[in-house]
Amino acid sequence: MMKIPIGGGVEPQRGRTEELVFRVVPLRHGVGRCWCLSPANAPGERQGHPGQADGSPLRVTFHPNCSRVEADRPVVLSPPNRMERHQPSFAMCISDPAANSFHRMTFAEEKENYILFVRFGKIQTSAVAVPVPVRLVIKLEGLDELTVLQIAEETGVLANGVVTEIQRKPSLLDEKIATTANVAPDKLVEFFSAVETRFPSCQFVLHNLNTDGSVQELNRSSRGSGQRRVSLLLNGGFCQYMYPDTDSVLRATEEEVRRFLHFTPRELNKSEGSCYIPGFLSDLVESKLKVWIKNAFHAQSMEKDDEYIFEGDIIVPEDYSSTDVVGNSLKWCDGLQQFLEMKHQTKISDMTIISNYMSNVGLLQKYKSQIYGLSGTLGQQAEIETMRKTFQGIKTCQIPSYKRRKLFEVQGVIMKDERRWIEKICEVVFDQIKPTQYRSPRAVLVTCESIKLAKLLYQIFSGRFSSTMLYIKNNKDNSVVFKKKLGAGDVIIATNLAARGTDLQVSDSVKSAGGLFVVQTFLPDNSRVEAQGIGHTARQGSPGSAQMVVCFTHLSEPLQLLILTRNLLSFMENIADASATFMQLFLMHLRQYQRSNTRGESQEMSSLLYRILTENTNSDLMMVKEIRDALVAEQLSGYVESDLPNIKKKEELFGQYLDTLDLLYKSNNNKPAESDVAALNEFWGMWLLTKFSGEGSVVRLKSILSADLSAALQKLRQRESPSSNVHYYTAKGSELEKMGRLSESIDMYTKVINQDPCWAAVAFYNRASASLTQHNRTQDPECLRQVLEDLQKALMSVKLHTDQLDVTYRYVTQQTTNPAGNSTTRFDKQIMARHTVLVTFKTNIYEAMQKIDRARDMSRSVRVKRTPVYFLVSLEHLLPMPVILLESARAIYSRNPLLRHQLANHPSLDIFNEVMSLESMGLTHVYVLEIPSSLATFFSKITRAFH
Repeated sequence: MMKIPIGGGVEPQRGRTEELVFRVVPLRHGVGRCWCLSPANAPGERQGHPGQADGSPLRVTFHPNCSRVEADRPVVLSPPNRMERHQPSFAMCISDPAANSFHRMTFAEEKENYILFVRFGKIQTSAVAVPVPVRLVIKLEGLDELTVLQIAEETGVLANGVVTEIQRKPSLLDEKIATTANVAPDKLVEFFSAVETRFPSCQFVLHNLNTDGSVQELNRSSRGSGQRRVSLLLNGGFCQYMYPDTDSVLRATEEEVRRFLHFTPRELNKSEGSCYIPGFLSDLVESKLKVWIKNAFHAQSMEKDDEYIFEGDIIVPEDYSSTDVVGNSLKWCDGLQQFLEMKHQTKISDMTIISNYMSNVGLLQKYKSQIYGLSGTLGQQAEIETMRKTFQGIKTCQIPSYKRRKLFEVQGVIMKDERRWIEKICEVVFDQIKPTQYRSPRAVLVTCESIKLAKLLYQIFSGRFSSTMLYIKNNKDNSVVFKKKLGAGDVIIATNLAARGTDLQVSDSVKSAGGLFVVQTFLPDNSRVEAQGIGHTARQGSPGSAQMVVCFTHLSEPLQLLILTRNLLSFMENIADASATFMQLFLMHLRQYQRSNTRGESQEMSSLLYRILTENTNSDLMMVKEIRDALVAEQLSGYVESDLPNIKKKEELFGQYLDTLDLLYKSNNNKPAESDVAALNEFWGMWLLTKFSGEGSVVRLKSILSADLSAALQKLRQRESPSSNVHYYTAKGSELEKMGRLSESIDMYTKVINQDPCWAAVAFYNRASASLTQHNRTQDPECLRQVLEDLQKALMSVKLHTDQLDVTYRYVTQQTTNPAGNSTTRFDKQIMARHTVLVTFKTNIYEAMQKIDRARDMSRSVRVKRTPVYFLVSLEHLLPMPVILLESARAIYSRNPLLRHQLANHPSLDIFNEVMSLESMGLTHVYVLEIPSSLATFFSKITRAFH
């Protein structure tokens, strides 16, 4: 046996196959547990000796991008306890390098992963040459082929004894698997259930194709587990993926959604899960459905503390790609915000339509030549060229610092995995905060790409370094970071936010030790952000240094492949490269020079040193930065050619809309009806969503918009909704009713009822009260009958609202995990508040119907008493209002947008907000009906007789 540490080299003899057994020494750890690699059918392995079955080498194939590793026959990993009479050893197969396989490979155990090291090998694949040396992490969970076959035998999918036969003769595998073609679906369901029990991380949802073409789910599981499940379609005893690619998933989802979507007006069916949408929204839904579905999937993949954070119960975007600024007042568009809120079962905000459109570019361009100067970090030449193309005639110059910058940038490194990456960061930080022979301890700033990573490093560092501070959000009070100067041994864990204008004060002792040391733990998306991060040290003439420590797995896949390919090319070049020889010769001549101190040795040393120093020493990180900068230049080119023209188109169209809005004001003596202004704003926003196209010319778009806006104004003059929104008529009717124009208001309510009675609850209710008020003294039986019919239909419409509220609740909660366990979520509170308001509204309608019935039976009239809609709910729901208003005044005074947002979304205001929603739909008042007493009626008749 030959005992060789990892990285040692024994060159095999060409044309021969040999077996070497050696001790495995894990990197950075001492001698650890070793594993034996041998063919599964090797007779020597059963005897405790790692041999080969037929003398042929084990052939292992690497697939493109190292996505899969396959051997030409089953392989078992045997721990040393199965080979107790031997030393911890490892079997290695060596084959001819020309045989398109590698001739040296080792496995080493690393916790739950097995790491494959390939040294001095030759790997050839059809698509990409995988570089060497390379490290692949193979995740093992105790799941191998024989384990799965054993489960299949235990559940009746395979006959008894089949696994033993396959172990004796592996060539029978395909033949035995073919016998499962006629296995009943219930057996497969039992098999997958056993697999899920054995391996909880593997979850499946099985479907069967019925004879009528419908797809049936076979193994329904409890909802809300949060575990992602792989969809499989049974085909006899075999399975296939339900959806082979992303596009097929999106198409299938769209088909499923459309099955349950119904636009009103239409007859309502009682099928469970039907979702009814007001007909006037059909154009919007049709144009945006695909985008909403994509964003629903996107929301599932987004991670908390990466793309967004929680501020109380509010989801707030985080700009982690460039500045890490938390957008307190920002929301994602196209439903992404709402899908994230559904994901976490927090309060679902309303979707908004953008009606005011002004970009940063347009704002600055409006100043024309009146801006005399701006300063900022632009980055590379590509950014400067983009600025020049965006703002014509602009001139740029580089302003030197008033003091020489004393920055030393340590060469950055790329670590292969997260564990080594974190260890390297800890190592760098520890080296800087501990004193050395030539300097005192320093302070360290560690910048992270996201809040999530910052918290992770803070958790690790706080247990190792006593003086560690966390600085991650721009909407929090971080004064503790700036109050005192950073002393020796202080460590700050921060996001990019720490590099945006914040000036960390450093003590004199730290300056004398070399200044603040910045550790950049990620590769920024562009050189501008990189410069801002590293530029946080060595400020105002003070010394400082920085180093970038990047994790290989955090890079994008193209960059990972690029690094692997470069490593292969470097390896091939190093085979014939003599630089290592030059280095050895230099060291030899240096030692001779130290002994003899001759001129000849000095000249030879100079020649060798020149050849060493002129070698190309660009690191992987430098190459990745160059590629990144090239990609940034390409993205900026696309911005100038595509995005910027679309921005300008929208701004020109917005200017045209503003001209139309001015016409509306001028034609109404600068006092147009609120409903008209809201309707025109809504029309413009919907037009932008449904009709704007970046491909069309601005002239054509302006022509279309001009015609559509003229038609919209004409409809408003005729008291028609420009976007067919039925709620416009309800709001218009409420305005007319408030002015005492009851007949006209009834006409508006009737328009709503004729167009879409399904959602006309407020219109039915308001028409009933307006009719009673109009016929106050002449309420004949026909009038009361019509009013009673309207109230009955209003009750049915409110019931539709409550039914659809239940549908929404089921859809949101069935596939998401309750973050609060069994307690009430924020979404539950919102639904309960809306349900409370709707039930209270139904109660008010029902009481009015009872009064009408009694008045009709007693041949009497009813009197309508109007109260503001906020009196619809009981007083206890409005009691928190004074406290909230007081807090709101403080928030306005403090100019804290996050605090104002949190107060507006406080659960105590849910009832109030829901009542406001009814008010926006035209329910400005609620009505209490009273039947005058007989004595009052008597005096009323006497009074009328005298008049």
